[in-house]
Formats: sequence, structure tokens, C-alpha cells
Amino acid sequence: MNIITYRGPGMAGGLSNSVGQAWHTCADSTDRWWNIGKNTLQCLSAGNDEAEDLEVIAQELSEGHYRYCNEFLWPVLHNLPELSIFRFQSNRQYEHFNLVVANALAEAFKQNQSLQPTCFIHDYHFALLPYFLKQQIDARSVFFWHIPWPKQIKQHLIISQLKNVASGLLYCEAVGFHTNEYAINFMQFVEDNLPEYQCDWNAMSIADRSSADRSTAVMVAPLGIDYESWNSLAQQDTDPSCQFKQMPYVFSVDRADYTKGVTNRLEAVDYFFERFPRWQHTMTFIQSCGRTRAGLSTFDQYWQDCHELQARVINNWSTDDWQPLIWLDESLSVEKLARLYNSASVMLVNPIRDGLNLTAKEYVACQTSNPGVLVLSPGAGVWDELGNYSIDVNPNDPKAIAEAINRALSLSPGEKSLRMNLLRAAVQKNSLVAWWFSFKNKLESCSRHKVIDIRAKRSYISFAKN
Repeated sequence: MNIITYRGPGMAGGLSNSVGQAWHTCADSTDRWWNIGKNTLQCLSAGNDEAEDLEVIAQELSEGHYRYCNEFLWPVLHNLPELSIFRFQSNRQYEHFNLVVANALAEAFKQNQSLQPTCFIHDYHFALLPYFLKQQIDARSVFFWHIPWPKQIKQHLIISQLKNVASGLLYCEAVGFHTNEYAINFMQFVEDNLPEYQCDWNAMSIADRSSADRSTAVMVAPLGIDYESWNSLAQQDTDPSCQFKQMPYVFSVDRADYTKGVTNRLEAVDYFFERFPRWQHTMTFIQSCGRTRAGLSTFDQYWQDCHELQARVINNWSTDDWQPLIWLDESLSVEKLARLYNSASVMLVNPIRDGLNLTAKEYVACQTSNPGVLVLSPGAGVWDELGNYSIDVNPNDPKAIAEAINRALSLSPGEKSLRMNLLRAAVQKNSLVAWWFSFKNKLESCSRHKVIDIRAKRSYISFAKN
């Protein structure tokens, strides 16, 4: 199997880290990982730490692809079309980028007959890749879409662009989503806008009306984590003098991305200490938040807004012996992150819209004693799995966020333990390994088979070729 992602193993971001963990745990000697690195297409073999550069991609092409992904697709797919910027040239460069990658992969498969043309493709960067690979070498592909698919799309330009994206995906054997909502949204979009395809809602599949042997299964398989690995890290107390253990704290981990609700969170922190003065000098907030997509105006402005709000909170509330807010903008090692998860009294996850949000699951896995509380927005895809056992919060209302934090801090030890036990059970039932093999088995199985929806208490769903 060939895994194809934009970023390679070990790079920042939940997708790369999680797929990287699955790769190191599950990949066999025939698996390859392809990704973009420094304007080249790279290939990594299982068991080898050194990637091979195979194809140079022109910088201008990479930059145009990057702009289209982040200025247009990212806000549109997160239900924030008002923040999208469409550039015709970037759109063309996105298409050409996918074609260049497909050409390089096709050539590699032709030159190395031991490489099977079966591909596990990830995310919106490569939506057109399944089509190009199918046309050139009749490759079989499965695709995992790591971000939301929006429900209501009204603008003609956006619909026309997403039709192109959806058409590319429908050259896959299967397309996977984190939640039922995203899967349904995708199928509804196809039904409404691509009349050449027929949706079978009972089988959760989409068939090409002009080709009886081509259909795409729509799978719901939320990404899991390596629970045991995170839990083990959390119990390795290699830094008992860590300054963050001196006072209870509320923890959050994000990039400075407008989908994550960071500015609303900072406004909530400011209001929190005004509304609940008893917490002054007795607890603090720790925000791990690095800059993202530097050079793109919308993200640059959001980064600036975050820092202005951070400065306001510190100016309003800090004293000589107490910091209300600690801002960490450096990249944290998994060891340090696990320790911060482990000791946090509250984990605050309040995105406006988020494909899944693995930090919520990581926090749960790292809770080993004196359990804390997860405060979670329904805007996160992980809400489907963990929402029933969390404190819910409206991500658009800073005052409501402050109230939810106070409620979480005020829960009795018994209720905290009960909620965390239920959260642990939910996270453990959905393993990273099961997620990986649900897609690998899809590629390697016969044409008629069953695929497990790996979420807890879900039944078998039959995906059959039409």
C-alpha cells in the first residue's frame, strides 16, 4: 500500500503525527509513504528513516497549490466562505500540482514492478489525485478526508469548485470521513450537484451512472489514537519540578487558526477572571499555540489578533507572583505535551469548526490520576464520540466559555471520575490500528466484502460493488 500525504511523518499537525504512528506500528515491508518535502515528492520505505527525493516540483506551482488549499478550500470546507479568497491562477496550479504528483507516482510504479498501484490518499491537498492515477495506471485508491465537508453551500463559484473536488474523489474505491455528518453532507452534495452519479443511501455508496463497475463506498471512520502510548508517556514523570504543576491550570493546544476559536477563548479568559474572582491567584491558563500559514493575510491577521488579546489578559490580571495566562508558541515534544495533559485540571477544546481534534483524545489518554474535565465544543468532529461525557460549550460566546470553565473546575471529584472513565472507554474503543486496517483491508479485499465502522456500538455495513 502507498500512503500519500502532503506532510511527511514527524511533521507538525495531527494528521501527520497520527498517520506516522500508524505507519510505524502497522506498515509492512511493501508499504511506501509519499509526501511533499521542500518542493520535491519524497518516498519513504517501511523500516527506513531516510526518504528518497523523486520529483522536483516547481516553487511557483507549490506556492499556487498552497494558496488554493489555504486561502480557498480551507475556509470553504470549514463553513467560513466569507473568509475565502479565490484566485483563478491558484486553482489551475492546484490542478497541475495534483497532475505532476500523479505523473511522478505513475512513473515510479511503472519502473518498479514490485510496487502495487494501490494508494491510501489523505486530505484536501490531493483531491484530484485519484482521477489522474486512475486514468494513467488504473490505480486503486482509498481516500481519507480529514476535515469537514460543509452542509449548506449557496455560492455558485464555490459549488463549481467543489464539484471538481468531489469528482476527483469519486474515482476512489472508498472515501472516509470522521463523522456521519460529513459523510452525509458529501453524499448530499453529490446528489444535488453531480447528476452523473447515483447515491445509494442504504448502502452508503455512490455509483457512476455511465459505468456499471465503478462505485465509491462512503465510510465513517473517525481517526483514533495510540492510547497506550500516550498513557505510558503521561506516567513517565521525568520532570517532577515542572513549573506548571505548581498551580491548577486549564490547558489548550492549537495553531493560530481562525477555525480553532483561539480569540474567543482569550476573550473568555479575560471575562473569566472578572466574573469569577475567586480563581484569581489560584489557577492559570496555559495556551500552546504556534503560528500557522505565515504569509497568508488572513492567518497573519489572526496571529496578530491572538497576541493582542494575550497581552490584554496579561495586562489586566497579572501580578508580581501570578500569571493568569502562559503562552507557549514553541513546538512541544510529545513527552512534554503528555505531562501537560496529565496535570491539567481542565482541557479546553472550543473550535468554531474542526474536522476532529485529536488533542481531546490525547488529553483523555493522558489522564492517569486526579482526573480533570474535558470542555468541548460541538464544532469539533470528536464531539460525536466524546460529547456526551464532556462539558459542552458554545464556541462563539466567550461568556459562555467562561461559565463552562467555571463549571468544570467546580465539579465534584466523583463526577470528574465518572466522566473521565466514560471518556477513556470511548477513546479506547476506537484504536488507531483499527482505523488503519479498515482502509488497508478495503484496498486488499475482494470486490464484495464487509467493512467495519470502527466506532463503538456500530454495526457492520456492507459495501458492495454495483
